[in-house]
Amino acid sequence: RNFATKLWNAARLVMMQEGTPHAGSLADGPNLADRWLLSRLQRAVRDVTAGLEAYDLGAANRAAYEFVWSELCDWYLEAAKAPLRAGDGHALATARHAIEVVLKLLHPMMPFVTSELHQALGHTAQVALDAWPQADDELDDPGAEAEFERMKAAVSAVRALRAEAELPPSQVVQVWASGPGSAGLVATRELFESLARAELREGTPDGVSLVGALPDVELRLPLRGQVDVAAYEKRQRSRLEKARAEARRSAGKLANERFVGGAPEEVVTEERRRLAEAEALVERLERALADLAT
Repeated sequence: RNFATKLWNAARLVMMQEGTPHAGSLADGPNLADRWLLSRLQRAVRDVTAGLEAYDLGAANRAAYEFVWSELCDWYLEAAKAPLRAGDGHALATARHAIEVVLKLLHPMMPFVTSELHQALGHTAQVALDAWPQADDELDDPGAEAEFERMKAAVSAVRALRAEAELPPSQVVQVWASGPGSAGLVATRELFESLARAELREGTPDGVSLVGALPDVELRLPLRGQVDVAAYEKRQRSRLEKARAEARRSAGKLANERFVGGAPEEVVTEERRRLAEAEALVERLERALADLAT
């Protein structure tokens, strides 16, 4: 039910848009998100088709599900909302094309929902009578896939920093980027800022910051001016005490020879994992509090 609702909302977003879809080749789109989605769509067509041809309905269903949920809806449609509102014909053509292809791929597994949505998109013929989608090698774009994946990692890092700072998702935050990968973020600034709900700056800010490290770029979210530092420090001290207590509890259990020798191996392994996790959290919180004191 949740998946069908997700699919319906994606189709509805396209149906609500005004304007004329781009009439030229989908491959000539300048937008990174469009090129990424179209490239990923070709992979989904190949994977779903291969699953169905091998009579592996589970594999076909997983491939379609992952594309629709994790790529089309979670990332592309979020990235395309601003271009669609601005009347971007290529974004509209890309979104509509992807959804129509997805409806065909899903039709053998979800015949009723896909038929209704196909008709709602303005088609009079049944989706079952349409030609089966074929992957288009012209739309394969490994460069766009790699670039978009790097941006996704940066957006996810900003979201993690926002959560660590306990800032609401609706708040636009200031983020500084440094390192060789920062140029790539700057090149896609509009898209990055829209997805991360952030204002991107290059360099290193003054004062205390939360840091997110990626292979080729370091992201910093300055605390002062964006976070109530006193309240933040109080919350982190409370978290530190809880983490220390958890570490002491796990260390005490693991120091008990009767526990280590008598408990099932998986229980002991889990306790060791908890201890390592608590110790890592203690170290991180102590470092953050030390930074606040400087």
